[in-house]
Amino acid sequence: MVEHELNKDEKQMLLDYFPVDVSDDRKLTINRLKGYLTSLALSPVEISAEKWWEAIKELPEIKIDSEAQETKLCKVLIKFDDKIKEFIKQGINQVPGYQDISAQAFGSTTVEQWCLGFMDGVLVSEEVWFNIEDNNAIENLELAFGVVSLVADREQIKNEMEEDEYDKKIEEALKFLPQVILKLDEMKNSPLYDHLKIQPEMPGKNIH
Repeated sequence: MVEHELNKDEKQMLLDYFPVDVSDDRKLTINRLKGYLTSLALSPVEISAEKWWEAIKELPEIKIDSEAQETKLCKVLIKFDDKIKEFIKQGINQVPGYQDISAQAFGSTTVEQWCLGFMDGVLVSEEVWFNIEDNNAIENLELAFGVVSLVADREQIKNEMEEDEYDKKIEEALKFLPQVILKLDEMKNSPLYDHLKIQPEMPGKNIH
């Protein structure tokens, strides 16, 4: 995985365009970017870099000064994406980019933004995910996406539950996130989606 490691300048460039934390949850932070690229990497159909790059580039908060800068940022993002894909292939029981995301304080932008980004990526090819006839697999998808949504939509969920029940569900969800990735990767590489492999890729969509 060494060839996918970002150098100091490349890491700084990512942070210049995708900050660690912002107050507006519509902003694409570095954590939201990680979640977004992770879900695209797990998509049952290939989403080309050209497609997701166009979606990112259209975001109003992405201000690129020149064509040369655009080319450079695109290359860094593709390298970052390759790193996430390589991590997933290893089958490690971790969320890409975090040794233990469950150790992150819930309510921190790290956890919530990652989950928001993940669901952004799911929406790019949502209809494809559920284009299967296996009821058990569909239930697994609903469970997996439900876990991520629980963390991403914490305020709405919090208003619907007692505090003790809410805290317990969130704790369980955070611990289960790595398993969600492993399960979705297993499904992607199973015969479940063989009927889609010859289909054209899904068009890119705006992240917001």
